[in-house]
Amino acid sequence: MGASASLSQKEDFMRECHNIYGIADIDDQTMFMKIREKILALEGTTAPKREPMPEVVKKDPDSESRTTTPETEANSSTYEVKGNPPVDLQVDKVEPVGGEAVVQQEQEPQGGEGEEGEDEEGEGGEPVEVLEELKEWVEEKDLDVDLDDIEAIEELDWSEAELDELPLSVAAIGKNVTELALEKNSLSEFPGTVMASFTSLVELYLRQNQLTSMPEEIGCCVNLDSLYLEDNLLTTLPEGLSKCVNLKGLCLHRNMLTSVPESVYKLAGLEELYLDSNKIEGLGDGIGDLTKIKEMGLQNNELKDLPDTFSKLHNLETLHAESNKIALLPKSFGKLKSLRRLYMNANCLTKLQACLGKNTRLEIINVENNQIQKIAKRIKDLPNLRFLLLANNSITELPFNPNESAPGLRRLTLSGNQLDEVTMKLEKMDTLGEE
Repeated sequence: MGASASLSQKEDFMRECHNIYGIADIDDQTMFMKIREKILALEGTTAPKREPMPEVVKKDPDSESRTTTPETEANSSTYEVKGNPPVDLQVDKVEPVGGEAVVQQEQEPQGGEGEEGEDEEGEGGEPVEVLEELKEWVEEKDLDVDLDDIEAIEELDWSEAELDELPLSVAAIGKNVTELALEKNSLSEFPGTVMASFTSLVELYLRQNQLTSMPEEIGCCVNLDSLYLEDNLLTTLPEGLSKCVNLKGLCLHRNMLTSVPESVYKLAGLEELYLDSNKIEGLGDGIGDLTKIKEMGLQNNELKDLPDTFSKLHNLETLHAESNKIALLPKSFGKLKSLRRLYMNANCLTKLQACLGKNTRLEIINVENNQIQKIAKRIKDLPNLRFLLLANNSITELPFNPNESAPGLRRLTLSGNQLDEVTMKLEKMDTLGEE
């Protein structure tokens, strides 16, 4: 680089420093050092070996001894440097950028290996301290699990292990588990962090605990097929459950539900739903959205009726609705073309309705212990009927001869009614219709 070119570039650079960075007013040694490095680069030299941090001294602006050079005219700084730049500014190389040479500094990498605060990883990429905590808990509870290869753990059975809580460290082994059994313990909650880790879960058994709620993170278990929550203290279920789109079986009997959680109505793939022995007073219209349901348990609740949307359950084969307060079935009940087994004993029915005559696949009708006085004639139009259980009602007559109308009938109960002796003799024929 020629002397005139070098001088021109240095003048431009110093003017830029003054106009943009205000170097004349900055008492910053580091900035000064960077400028000095660039000037040296423009002159085609490199920085000499540095001495300790230089001292910056403000000069007297009125001093007559001030020397004027092209550099100091371009940069009207009133500061001078004594000594050399600090040794910690390492010059790596000089590369031309836009026609000028720029000094690149070598930066030390941050967070290097072995620095304090970095977590060591153990099996499965989990921090060592988490695995150690888990091992201590497993040993204390004497649980059956091999923690030497957590990636290989697919089934966990910690039932009847006297567990009253799950530590967060359990999340370290949840990734590949497809079946988790925690039945007959004393768990009052299932930590959301732990639940979120079981993303491969297919079957979850939580029967006979003391759960009062389930975490929203249940929605992370998108592969869940069967969920067993019987004999707990649940009053509702989280909205996150609706994300378990592959759920086919949901068991909720013997809890504290007073209504069906809305999230349940959104489980369009559900095939089996058991809500018996709760305190449910009614079903929402959303029940009709469970069009794939095949078996439903509603017994031992406080139901007074069934909604009209119930008729949309075209795949329903078995309905347990005994021990409720149902007085009348909806007329649309006859649309349940797949219905084969109907258990309505111990309700408040006053008649066996004609709409049931349209359910031509019915094999079992149990309406014992109601207040039935009348049997619709269309009941005789059920060709597949095998069990007709009518005991303990207020029936005074049968409008048809079961032996003639239903040749496949195997069992007929009539005791506890107001029937004549001739009709009552039919009940004694346990193999009625069979040769």
